[in-house]
This record gives sequence, C-alpha cells and structure tokens, in this order.
Amino acid sequence: MDAHTALDQYYEHYFSVPLGKEFVQILQAFNSGPSLRILDVGAGRGETSLYLANHGHHVFPVEPSYDFCQIIEHMARRFDKYLTIYNTTAEHLDIPGEQFDLVIFNASLHHCDAPAKALRNMYDLLRPEGQLLVINEPMLPFFRTQDGYLKHLASAPEESGDYGGNEHNYHCTEYLSMMKKAGFRNVRTEVAMQYRSKPAIAQSIKVDRRPPGLRKNIKKLYMFSIYFLCRPVFRPLLVILTRLSLVQLSFSATK
Repeated sequence: MDAHTALDQYYEHYFSVPLGKEFVQILQAFNSGPSLRILDVGAGRGETSLYLANHGHHVFPVEPSYDFCQIIEHMARRFDKYLTIYNTTAEHLDIPGEQFDLVIFNASLHHCDAPAKALRNMYDLLRPEGQLLVINEPMLPFFRTQDGYLKHLASAPEESGDYGGNEHNYHCTEYLSMMKKAGFRNVRTEVAMQYRSKPAIAQSIKVDRRPPGLRKNIKKLYMFSIYFLCRPVFRPLLVILTRLSLVQLSFSATK
C-alpha cells in the first residue's frame, strides 16, 4: 500500500473494472454538486470511501472487518483524508443525532444478515430528502430459490463470486419491497452500464470467472441481447426482464 505515491493510484484499479465503473458513473452527479455527508456501507478496503473523500465529501465508512478498517485508516492518514470509520454492520450502526445526505450500499446489502433492518436503520440516519443508492447488487433469477443459490455457492464458490463474505442473493422484487417497507419513496431501478456499450460487455466477459466454453458464450450472447433491448422501442420487454431478476440493476430512492 505504501508504494502508492498518490491517492488515486490506490483506487484506480478498482475503478477500471465494471464494478468500479458503475460506481463512478452513478456518483458523477453527486460529485459535481456540494460536499455531502456520506455513509459508505460495506466499504471493504476503502477504495470507494477514499475516492469520495478525494472528491471533497465528508465520508463515514461502515465496515464490519477490523482488518479492512485498519487499511482504510492507514490510507486516509497517509494521504491526509479525514474519515470517520465505524467498525460495525449496517444493522447495528448507532450514531445518535447524526444526519446524512447520502447512504451507499455498493455490492454490500446482500452481505447483511438482516438487510431489511439495515435499510430501516439507514433510513433513520438520513436527513429528509436524503438519498439511498444500492449499487452492483447481485440478482437472484426468478427461477432460483435462496436455498438453490446457496447450494450452487457451496459447489462453485469462485464462479458465484464468493470471497468469504456473508453471501445472500435476492429477487428484484424483494429488493424493491425491502426499500419501500423501510420507508423509502421514489424507488427507481437502472440497468447496469455493463450492458449499455459493446466495450463494457467485452470487459464484463473478460473478468467473468467462468472457464471458457459454452456457458460463457451464452452469457455473452445474453448481454448483447440486453444491449439491444435497452433501446426505447423495447423498453416494455426490458421492464419484464428486470422484474424477473434477469438483468443486473442498481437502485436509488429518497427519504
């Protein structure tokens, strides 16, 4: 870590892959406005938190791993960025009297043991009209159950994206329901940018952990199909596919 001579060197690799590019695209609108108080939930090694701090925001990383919190603290001190780090989970975060402008779950809500409770807790910490972003969440297809997903996870953990975290997947309608029950309004979905250009599709296929073969080719064909369905004329069909959890999505909502 100490080999980096500039802060952006620390997080540039993360933002060069589809997961990070999605984050940057969605946060562009927020980075062009005033400084915000942001809860970055499930911050991991802190790439997203330090990126936001480097864009002038007051960032509060929330991370249950003590080791990751130590990494975030080290890099923040090294590059003179003030972060308030909470070594806890979204469900148990307790900050009396704090009010935030933005809460971000970046590929982290599905790691919560009680995501509905986590969302409700974040709702209480947001100021009126505060924003929620749920980015890069995996989708559980309509034909697969949670038990079926866990069995697949056990038999093929690397292919499923497991890196030792607390893994759960949910249907699109479950994500929407949890946000609405937590009190959020204006809940919106956005098709992930990995489908929206041919270079993005090519990179998504490149970083896919499946071995070369039929399944990877089927995924490539499917992603190109979504690319064409993103055109306005096919919007009704795309809406159906999103509700069936057959398309990767990000969510946003307002308190």
